[in-house]
Amino acid sequence: MSQVSPKLVAHRGYPDRYPENTLTGFQAAIDAGARYIEFDVQMTADQQFVVIHDDDLRRTAGIALSVFDADLATLQTISVHEPDRFADKYEPCFIASLGAVMEQIQQYDEVTAFVELKQESIDRWGLPEVVSALLDVIQTYARQCVLISYNHEALAYARQQSDIRTGWVLQRYDASHRAIAERLQADYLICNQSKVADEQQLWPDLGSWMLYGVETPELVSTWTQRGVAYLETDCIGQLLET
Repeated sequence: MSQVSPKLVAHRGYPDRYPENTLTGFQAAIDAGARYIEFDVQMTADQQFVVIHDDDLRRTAGIALSVFDADLATLQTISVHEPDRFADKYEPCFIASLGAVMEQIQQYDEVTAFVELKQESIDRWGLPEVVSALLDVIQTYARQCVLISYNHEALAYARQQSDIRTGWVLQRYDASHRAIAERLQADYLICNQSKVADEQQLWPDLGSWMLYGVETPELVSTWTQRGVAYLETDCIGQLLET
Protein backbone atom coordinates (compact mmCIF):
# COMPACT_ATOMS: atom_id res chain seq x y z
CA MET A 1 0.00 0.00 0.00
CA SER A 2 1.21 3.52 -0.76
CA GLN A 3 0.94 6.43 1.66
CA VAL A 4 -2.44 8.18 1.69
CA SER A 5 -3.97 11.26 3.27
CA PRO A 6 -5.59 10.25 6.58
CA LYS A 7 -9.34 10.43 7.05
CA LEU A 8 -9.89 10.71 10.79
CA VAL A 9 -13.03 9.06 12.14
CA ALA A 10 -14.57 10.37 15.37
CA HIS A 11 -15.11 7.26 17.53
CA ARG A 12 -18.40 7.69 19.43
CA GLY A 13 -18.11 11.42 18.78
CA TYR A 14 -15.46 13.14 20.89
CA PRO A 15 -15.26 10.95 24.03
CA ASP A 16 -11.89 12.28 25.14
CA ARG A 17 -13.66 15.51 26.11
CA TYR A 18 -17.43 14.93 25.89
CA PRO A 19 -19.89 12.18 26.84
CA GLU A 20 -19.75 9.43 24.22
CA ASN A 21 -22.49 8.75 21.67
CA THR A 22 -24.33 12.01 22.38
CA LEU A 23 -25.56 14.87 20.23
CA THR A 24 -23.24 17.13 22.23
CA GLY A 25 -20.21 15.01 21.46
CA PHE A 26 -21.09 14.61 17.79
CA GLN A 27 -21.53 18.36 17.38
CA ALA A 28 -18.20 19.00 19.07
CA ALA A 29 -16.51 16.54 16.71
CA ILE A 30 -18.09 18.14 13.64
CA ASP A 31 -17.20 21.62 14.88
CA ALA A 32 -13.61 20.43 15.30
CA GLY A 33 -13.56 19.40 11.64
CA ALA A 34 -14.56 15.74 11.71
CA ARG A 35 -16.03 14.46 8.45
CA TYR A 36 -16.52 10.87 9.63
CA ILE A 37 -18.47 9.95 12.78
CA GLU A 38 -18.78 6.45 14.25
CA PHE A 39 -21.47 5.56 16.78
CA ASP A 40 -23.35 2.59 18.24
CA VAL A 41 -27.04 1.64 18.18
CA GLN A 42 -29.17 -0.64 20.34
CA MET A 43 -32.84 -1.58 19.87
CA THR A 44 -35.30 -0.62 22.61
CA ALA A 45 -38.28 -2.47 24.05
CA ASP A 46 -40.59 -0.81 21.52
CA GLN A 47 -38.34 -1.72 18.59
CA GLN A 48 -36.81 1.73 18.15
CA PHE A 49 -33.11 2.57 18.02
CA VAL A 50 -31.10 4.63 20.47
CA VAL A 51 -27.50 5.69 20.12
CA ILE A 52 -25.63 3.99 22.93
CA HIS A 53 -22.82 1.46 23.20
CA ASP A 54 -23.83 -0.61 26.21
CA ASP A 55 -27.13 -2.46 26.58
CA ASP A 56 -27.62 -0.92 30.03
CA LEU A 57 -27.18 2.53 31.55
CA ARG A 58 -24.88 1.83 34.49
CA ARG A 59 -21.71 3.24 32.97
CA THR A 60 -23.07 6.24 31.10
CA ALA A 61 -25.96 7.30 33.36
CA GLY A 62 -25.32 5.56 36.69
CA ILE A 63 -28.70 3.80 36.43
CA ALA A 64 -29.34 0.04 36.62
CA LEU A 65 -31.68 -0.14 33.64
CA SER A 66 -31.46 -2.26 30.50
CA VAL A 67 -32.10 -0.58 27.15
CA PHE A 68 -34.14 -3.67 26.29
CA ASP A 69 -36.55 -3.07 29.18
CA ALA A 70 -37.44 0.54 28.33
CA ASP A 71 -39.18 2.26 25.46
CA LEU A 72 -37.78 5.12 23.44
CA ALA A 73 -39.83 7.80 25.20
CA THR A 74 -38.50 6.69 28.60
CA LEU A 75 -34.91 6.47 27.47
CA GLN A 76 -34.98 9.93 25.96
CA THR A 77 -35.60 11.38 29.43
CA ILE A 78 -32.37 9.87 30.81
CA SER A 79 -29.13 11.84 30.82
CA VAL A 80 -26.03 9.90 29.77
CA HIS A 81 -23.54 12.57 30.83
CA GLU A 82 -21.10 9.97 32.24
CA PRO A 83 -21.06 11.22 35.85
CA ASP A 84 -18.08 9.04 36.80
CA ARG A 85 -15.94 10.85 34.22
CA PHE A 86 -17.44 14.32 33.97
CA ALA A 87 -19.47 14.76 37.20
CA ASP A 88 -22.34 17.11 36.31
CA LYS A 89 -20.44 19.15 33.69
CA TYR A 90 -22.67 18.03 30.81
CA GLU A 91 -25.88 17.27 32.67
CA PRO A 92 -28.41 16.93 31.15
CA CYS A 93 -27.20 15.13 28.04
CA PHE A 94 -30.10 12.96 26.99
CA ILE A 95 -30.01 9.66 25.13
CA ALA A 96 -30.55 10.34 21.44
CA SER A 97 -32.62 8.36 19.00
CA LEU A 98 -30.94 7.16 15.82
CA GLY A 99 -33.25 9.43 13.85
CA ALA A 100 -32.17 12.50 15.84
CA VAL A 101 -28.49 11.77 15.22
CA MET A 102 -29.02 11.21 11.52
CA GLU A 103 -30.97 14.47 11.30
CA GLN A 104 -28.01 16.20 12.95
CA ILE A 105 -25.53 14.65 10.51
CA GLN A 106 -27.77 15.36 7.53
CA GLN A 107 -27.20 19.07 8.13
CA TYR A 108 -23.60 18.54 6.99
CA ASP A 109 -23.40 17.14 3.45
CA GLU A 110 -19.74 16.26 3.81
CA VAL A 111 -20.15 14.11 6.95
CA THR A 112 -20.44 10.32 6.80
CA ALA A 113 -21.86 8.21 9.65
CA PHE A 114 -20.55 4.74 10.49
CA VAL A 115 -23.50 3.17 12.32
CA GLU A 116 -22.48 0.17 14.43
CA LEU A 117 -25.20 -2.37 15.17
CA LYS A 118 -24.38 -4.02 18.49
CA GLN A 119 -24.41 -7.76 18.99
CA GLU A 120 -26.47 -7.52 22.18
CA SER A 121 -29.46 -6.23 20.23
CA ILE A 122 -29.12 -9.00 17.66
CA ASP A 123 -29.01 -11.58 20.44
CA ARG A 124 -32.02 -10.07 22.20
CA TRP A 125 -34.35 -9.38 19.28
CA GLY A 126 -33.14 -11.57 16.41
CA LEU A 127 -30.98 -10.83 13.39
CA PRO A 128 -33.60 -10.40 10.63
CA GLU A 129 -35.86 -8.31 12.85
CA VAL A 130 -33.14 -5.95 14.01
CA VAL A 131 -31.38 -5.53 10.67
CA SER A 132 -34.62 -4.99 8.76
CA ALA A 133 -35.81 -2.39 11.26
CA LEU A 134 -32.46 -0.63 11.16
CA LEU A 135 -32.44 -0.53 7.38
CA ASP A 136 -35.89 1.08 7.47
CA VAL A 137 -34.34 3.99 9.36
CA ILE A 138 -30.98 4.47 7.70
CA GLN A 139 -32.02 3.83 4.11
CA THR A 140 -33.31 7.41 4.02
CA TYR A 141 -29.78 8.58 4.81
CA ALA A 142 -27.95 6.00 2.67
CA ARG A 143 -25.73 8.56 0.96
CA GLN A 144 -24.22 9.50 4.34
CA CYS A 145 -24.40 6.08 6.02
CA VAL A 146 -22.28 2.97 6.40
CA LEU A 147 -23.71 0.07 8.41
CA ILE A 148 -20.99 -1.64 10.44
CA SER A 149 -20.98 -4.61 12.82
CA TYR A 150 -18.87 -7.39 14.26
CA ASN A 151 -21.60 -9.74 13.02
CA HIS A 152 -20.78 -10.58 9.41
CA GLU A 153 -24.05 -12.47 8.98
CA ALA A 154 -25.95 -9.27 9.80
CA LEU A 155 -23.97 -7.42 7.14
CA ALA A 156 -24.58 -10.14 4.56
CA TYR A 157 -28.30 -9.97 5.31
CA ALA A 158 -28.25 -6.19 4.97
CA ARG A 159 -26.54 -6.48 1.59
CA GLN A 160 -29.27 -8.88 0.43
CA GLN A 161 -31.99 -6.45 1.50
CA SER A 162 -30.51 -3.14 0.36
CA ASP A 163 -27.63 -1.37 -1.35
CA ILE A 164 -26.41 0.21 1.90
CA ARG A 165 -22.63 0.36 2.28
CA THR A 166 -21.24 -1.97 4.94
CA GLY A 167 -18.18 -2.35 7.13
CA TRP A 168 -17.11 -5.47 8.97
CA VAL A 169 -15.42 -5.06 12.37
CA LEU A 170 -12.90 -7.88 12.81
CA GLN A 171 -12.40 -9.64 16.12
CA ARG A 172 -9.03 -10.93 14.92
CA TYR A 173 -6.64 -10.34 12.05
CA ASP A 174 -6.04 -13.91 10.91
CA ALA A 175 -6.60 -16.37 8.08
CA SER A 176 -10.11 -17.38 9.16
CA HIS A 177 -11.24 -13.75 9.17
CA ARG A 178 -9.64 -13.17 5.80
CA ALA A 179 -11.68 -16.04 4.35
CA ILE A 180 -14.87 -14.47 5.67
CA ALA A 181 -13.84 -11.05 4.34
CA GLU A 182 -13.32 -12.54 0.89
CA ARG A 183 -16.85 -13.94 0.91
CA LEU A 184 -18.47 -10.91 2.49
CA GLN A 185 -16.96 -8.22 0.24
CA ALA A 186 -17.81 -5.40 2.64
CA ASP A 187 -16.96 -1.86 1.62
CA TYR A 188 -14.80 -1.41 4.74
CA LEU A 189 -12.72 -3.69 6.94
CA ILE A 190 -12.35 -2.36 10.48
CA CYS A 191 -9.87 -3.58 13.09
CA ASN A 192 -8.09 -2.49 16.25
CA GLN A 193 -4.70 -1.25 15.13
CA SER A 194 -3.05 -3.17 17.98
CA LYS A 195 -4.19 -6.48 16.43
CA VAL A 196 -2.16 -5.93 13.27
CA ALA A 197 1.53 -6.75 13.74
CA ASP A 198 4.18 -4.36 12.43
CA GLU A 199 5.37 -6.83 9.83
CA GLN A 200 1.93 -7.81 8.53
CA GLN A 201 0.66 -6.50 5.22
CA LEU A 202 -2.99 -5.48 5.27
CA TRP A 203 -5.07 -7.62 2.94
CA PRO A 204 -5.39 -5.82 -0.40
CA ASP A 205 -8.49 -5.55 -2.59
CA LEU A 206 -10.95 -6.47 0.18
CA GLY A 207 -12.38 -3.05 0.91
CA SER A 208 -11.04 0.14 2.46
CA TRP A 209 -9.25 -0.32 5.77
CA MET A 210 -10.25 1.55 8.91
CA LEU A 211 -8.19 1.04 12.05
CA TYR A 212 -9.33 2.14 15.49
CA GLY A 213 -7.46 2.88 18.70
CA VAL A 214 -5.36 5.53 16.94
CA GLU A 215 -4.82 8.19 19.59
CA THR A 216 -1.48 9.86 18.77
CA PRO A 217 0.02 11.76 15.83
CA GLU A 218 2.73 9.12 15.68
CA LEU A 219 0.21 6.34 15.08
CA VAL A 220 -1.55 8.46 12.46
CA SER A 221 1.76 8.86 10.65
CA THR A 222 2.64 5.16 10.97
CA TRP A 223 -0.61 3.91 9.51
CA THR A 224 -0.93 6.48 6.75
CA GLN A 225 2.58 5.55 5.64
CA ARG A 226 1.32 1.97 5.44
CA GLY A 227 -1.58 3.06 3.25
CA VAL A 228 -4.49 3.06 5.71
CA ALA A 229 -6.87 5.90 4.87
CA TYR A 230 -9.40 5.72 7.71
CA LEU A 231 -8.17 6.07 11.29
CA GLU A 232 -10.61 6.06 14.20
CA THR A 233 -9.87 8.02 17.36
CA ASP A 234 -11.30 9.23 20.66
CA CYS A 235 -9.21 12.41 20.34
CA ILE A 236 -10.61 13.82 17.12
CA GLY A 237 -10.04 17.50 17.93
CA GLN A 238 -6.45 17.11 19.04
CA LEU A 239 -5.47 14.99 16.03
CA LEU A 240 -7.17 17.28 13.53
CA GLU A 241 -5.11 20.14 14.94
CA THR A 242 -1.78 18.36 14.30
